[in-house]
Amino acid sequence: MESELLGAMQTALHDDIRRLAESFARGVLDAIRSTSMDELLELSPSPRPARAVPVPARRNGKKRVSSNPTAGADALLDNLVETVKKFPAGLRSEELRSLLKMEKVPFRLVAREAVDANLIRRTGEKRSTTFFPQ
Repeated sequence: MESELLGAMQTALHDDIRRLAESFARGVLDAIRSTSMDELLELSPSPRPARAVPVPARRNGKKRVSSNPTAGADALLDNLVETVKKFPAGLRSEELRSLLKMEKVPFRLVAREAVDANLIRRTGEKRSTTFFPQ
């Protein structure tokens, strides 16, 4: 009798653990599916090499890449503000980054600077972030 009770308790415990594990796995998969690849890579624990900020092309047409992340920041800021002004209905963050051909981290830095300086306005969070002219 006692062994039957112990066996039933172990089976119930195993069933509870299995249900919790399945629920957790579903939640993790749902979170991953609703997140962009760039955001997932940002969460990656492995160190990624720092990316250089692109600066305007030289006369011969070849792009230079600056190792100084602040190089050309004013030009990038001006370009971002001018691009946003062309779209009074607003631009989503991904669209704006695509138009400017910028990587995510430099874009975020320049966009934050523009918002802090009240040059543009921002609404939303994560993938629904939209920028508007001020």
